[in-house]
Amino acid sequence: YSNTTVKSGQTDTKMNYRNVSAKFLSKVWEFFGLSTKDEKKAVCKTCLMEMAYTGGTTNLANHLKRHHGIDPFSKGWLKKDCEPRYTFPCRATFSETIIPSMYETVATQIKVAETENVAWTTDSWTSRATQSYVTITAHFINSDMELCSQVLQTRELPDSHTGQHIGEVLLQAKKEWSCNVSSVTTDNAANRKIAAKVAEIPIHIGCFAHTLNLASGRALDIKEVHSILAKIRSIVSFIHRSTSATALLNKKQKMLQTRWNSSFLMVERFLQQVAILATLTDESFRKQHEAKLAHTAAILGPNEVQQGEQFLKLMEPMYHATVALSGDQSPTVGLIVPLLRKMKEIYAPEKDDTSFQQKVKQAILQDLEKRYTDEGLVHFLEEATVLDPRVKDKAPEEAWQRLQNKVITRTPQLKCPDIETKLNYHPAPPPCSFGMQMRASSPFMSKLVKIYLCTQASSVASERIFSTAGDIVTSTRSCLDPEHVDQLIFLKKNFKNDKNLAAVLLSL
Repeated sequence: YSNTTVKSGQTDTKMNYRNVSAKFLSKVWEFFGLSTKDEKKAVCKTCLMEMAYTGGTTNLANHLKRHHGIDPFSKGWLKKDCEPRYTFPCRATFSETIIPSMYETVATQIKVAETENVAWTTDSWTSRATQSYVTITAHFINSDMELCSQVLQTRELPDSHTGQHIGEVLLQAKKEWSCNVSSVTTDNAANRKIAAKVAEIPIHIGCFAHTLNLASGRALDIKEVHSILAKIRSIVSFIHRSTSATALLNKKQKMLQTRWNSSFLMVERFLQQVAILATLTDESFRKQHEAKLAHTAAILGPNEVQQGEQFLKLMEPMYHATVALSGDQSPTVGLIVPLLRKMKEIYAPEKDDTSFQQKVKQAILQDLEKRYTDEGLVHFLEEATVLDPRVKDKAPEEAWQRLQNKVITRTPQLKCPDIETKLNYHPAPPPCSFGMQMRASSPFMSKLVKIYLCTQASSVASERIFSTAGDIVTSTRSCLDPEHVDQLIFLKKNFKNDKNLAAVLLSL
């Protein structure tokens, strides 16, 4: 820098700043001086821009990163303070050598090729740079009868999102990972069904959580529901924009002991606080903000509040069912049949229903009736229910008979009574424990558990990659090469602990 000869505390008359004293310990002060005109401002030694620093040095560090590509807390800090003799690898070394080597090392630890049957979940997403990607997550039951999941790949999809193109990506992944894929779970789009056929995957399951969301969406399209939600949104929006409304709301909340928990719907939050939000109708407050309230916040009437409560009660089963099927730590495919049956019972019309309740139920039920109608898929789901000890009593008798016939065909030494006894033997969770119990007496029945129960009821496991990808493909890294995006997401999701990381780093 031009003032490197200036000693600490002295002023460079040309640059209009002076170097800081030794009490300024932050690394950023190597790149900044203090203004001679205003001691509360720092001056960048590179561009001479002045900025405040009294609240901290974060804005100074951000200035260096944003305008000069300098990070005072990375390479220089490590070299100077941790180990001066260490030569820190450059970005090219990381992206071209270290990261690919780590990827290859971890990829060899993925054991899907050694597993007899693997179930996939897959979904697509678009990066900040408008590049489309397809993520594939594998689910399988290992030799200890534990359900495992691993992200296999996140590959770019340069072509249009047709079923043929997506299917070709899946087919290539099957070959690359040498997977015997028994089923795939995706959203309910038509191109996903075509993709499963192109990839020659025998069982395609539409995400049950997505199914519930679609059915819920039909209810949201009802005129009365749409009107209620629009009014609630306007009130929420008004409170967020108005400091006086927020202050009044906070004051009233302290006066009224109402539980404000983490709710699962905006309607529930609103109805929990409806008494407090009525303060927006206070005469003095409305006179002061009459113009804003007239345009931005319409208060719900008693009939609308009642309809909101009915809507909330009707939608609650949908929420809990979605949560129950969103995990990937325990088998979920066996829950589809009993939950779907229960949903149809809940939304069946009753003579005491109001016209509003009838509309909501009819919209949801009509959508649910269209789902899971393929006979082969229904048989698969019913048989999965038989093998899940939590819900086996919910499976139809025909499913038990079909499963017995499969076992007899492959294990002729077993008789029907013996098979029925074995199927009834697993009385309690965990679901995969039945496979462990059957390994010695009936290996084929143990294999059936692995085939069925590794299948996922929802594609949430692949959808979760979106948030991970958002942390990787940030606004400042939006031009990452698709191959590097794949490698970074793969490493992020498949490093299970620090010991694993250390082992991989030592192997490089």
